[in-house]
Amino acid sequence: MLKNIVIFGEPATGKSTIAKKLSFKLPNYKIVESSEGLIVPIARHFKKLPSNYNTLLYSLEKIVDKNLATQAPINRKKARKIFSSLVKQYFPSFIAETLEKIYSKKYPTAPLIFTGVRGYENAKYFKKRGYFVVFLKANKEDLLERLSKKRDYSKKEILNELKEEDRLYLTKKIEKEADLVFNTSTISAAEIADKIISLVQKKIQECKKCINTNQNPFIKFNKEGYCDVCEIYLKNFDKKALAKELALFKSFIGSGKGKYDIMVGLSGGKDSSATLYQVREMGFTPLAFTFDLGYFHPYIYRRAKKVAEMCGVDYEIIPVRKYITKKMLRRFRKMADLYKRDKKEEFVMDYATGRREYQGVVRPCWVCRELIIHARYFEALKHGVRAVAIGINEWTSLKQSTSQKKLVVSAIRKLKPFPDKPAVYIVHFPFLIQAKLKDTKKILKKIGWNYYHNVQSNAASCLLACAAEEPLCKNLGFHPDTTRLAREVTVGFLTKKEAKRALQRIRKCKYSVPQILKKAELI
Repeated sequence: MLKNIVIFGEPATGKSTIAKKLSFKLPNYKIVESSEGLIVPIARHFKKLPSNYNTLLYSLEKIVDKNLATQAPINRKKARKIFSSLVKQYFPSFIAETLEKIYSKKYPTAPLIFTGVRGYENAKYFKKRGYFVVFLKANKEDLLERLSKKRDYSKKEILNELKEEDRLYLTKKIEKEADLVFNTSTISAAEIADKIISLVQKKIQECKKCINTNQNPFIKFNKEGYCDVCEIYLKNFDKKALAKELALFKSFIGSGKGKYDIMVGLSGGKDSSATLYQVREMGFTPLAFTFDLGYFHPYIYRRAKKVAEMCGVDYEIIPVRKYITKKMLRRFRKMADLYKRDKKEEFVMDYATGRREYQGVVRPCWVCRELIIHARYFEALKHGVRAVAIGINEWTSLKQSTSQKKLVVSAIRKLKPFPDKPAVYIVHFPFLIQAKLKDTKKILKKIGWNYYHNVQSNAASCLLACAAEEPLCKNLGFHPDTTRLAREVTVGFLTKKEAKRALQRIRKCKYSVPQILKKAELI
């Protein structure tokens, strides 16, 4: 699988020249000049823009199909006016989204190169969609010389045009989004083309079993084509060990010191809802609960309460602020600072630290998990129960067996932080019973659950995850939920297709990570 390419740049930096060189060396690619492929057709065929975007898109697709797109060019002033009208009439990333929709449909099997694209929002869109983003610039003296020769402009006219381009398109900000930046004053077009080709022709490798790819530089592959996560899982998964854990889990039925013998974490989503129903059907007397962290979507509590009522189970919203330690607050502050700076190299470095030492803060889930585990333990003791079931479809840990000869894939995590207090067992229930998505859907049908139809990312329920999703995708180069959903594919809960569908949408949040943390009084 080859990556699509998009070329941005300042005026007169050689975008068209480099695109032509790429076209000779990459015959499988289809090259589309954004002005010829979109702006000119709009200028020539529409005296007035339709009020409805889909109406415009349908008409443009027909124009492109009939090869009516390539016509006489329009001047830059008119192009800027059309750009402004499109952004105002529809949305900021209009150019990028429309180019992709039209030309991925026209050339469904070919990788694409879009060149001459303008606009910071378009660069952000292409980056999120996994395109290889190239930005071209040049020294000021060279730009002045090239533009004066090309357009017979005076120095003042050129400077005014460059200023206007940057004002409208935020050209300088695009450089921060780019995967590669070239100064065409110091490197030739041929060299630039060769460097681009050497990188994009590195095929994206996807695990044979799950959806992990080499876009995540921390994922490794063996000779058979399995990622390191799948390799460890497939080598160590043992049904007998899981059967013993299921027996341990059932031993907690009727073991409570009070009204309940188990607590079940409930968001009202598909997994936690199915877990609650099945635990109750096993013979447990559960208390369903949702932790109030200060950054869940408000509808989560309403939905969870409704599901608990549907299952005939008691429900509590439990504030967890009392369990926050000074160390946790430091991690939240560190997270806020990281997102304020929004620097790619810092995101990547912190992600690497998080994977190695469990101390990273770039993924909100890593920071939140420490608080959640703490709260689960003490709330279980408070309610007199020994087990907490949660709707997680993957293993809880890989732990050393007593024989010390192999790792054991476990569905239950034992928490015993104090020698004088009892242990609490955290149970990943769907994984324990080896549930599949089709099984979960059958359970949901029984209880009349009907909130959404497709698998969703964590951002669907958590405002903090929602705010982090876009900057994480931009700075890491892959969706932050890829690794979690990959594990659900590894264990067989999801298919690759179902997991990939969940990652197609990158959610936007009107608040930033620091704003949400401040609102939750965590910084």
